[in-house]
Amino acid sequence: MYVILIILGSIALMIGSMAAGILSCWLLWSGFKRVGHPEWGPPIILIPGALALIGQFPVSEFLALALIFAGLAVVPFCAEGLAWRARRDHRDHDGSQEQGEVNAIDHLPNASDNYRRYPAIAGCIGEARRPTSDELKKVALRTLRETFGARYPILGFAEKRAALRAAKAALEGS
Repeated sequence: MYVILIILGSIALMIGSMAAGILSCWLLWSGFKRVGHPEWGPPIILIPGALALIGQFPVSEFLALALIFAGLAVVPFCAEGLAWRARRDHRDHDGSQEQGEVNAIDHLPNASDNYRRYPAIAGCIGEARRPTSDELKKVALRTLRETFGARYPILGFAEKRAALRAAKAALEGS
């Protein structure tokens, strides 16, 4: 029975220290993300790690394992922080200097969800161009599928023409 308790204790120690290490990296990443430098947060974990190596931290198995797991989690969090900053800088560069305005769908609620679900419609909103024939076809087919469901393949010419007109009106804004 005593061996089982030792095994369960060591498993709990590993899982708890892993959660604590990864959570500490995530909290630092999130905190520094608010000031625009998320890549700075996780390397802060290296300071307590260095202090633990020179003996300035209390001796604790949990703390040592949490610092090890946090040190391992630093790499992906730093990489994501650098990628986040590059995406933000690219978006700021494209929106402010070349176009003079922010992306047209950014002001819509849940713009990213709608863009993934309806890329042809979201691509034409607020743009000063006519939709391409491919975009019209995509939106018309999506309208037919969502409206008629299983009856979609056996529709007549009138229903298909109505869907194409609705797609044209939606994409052109008329």
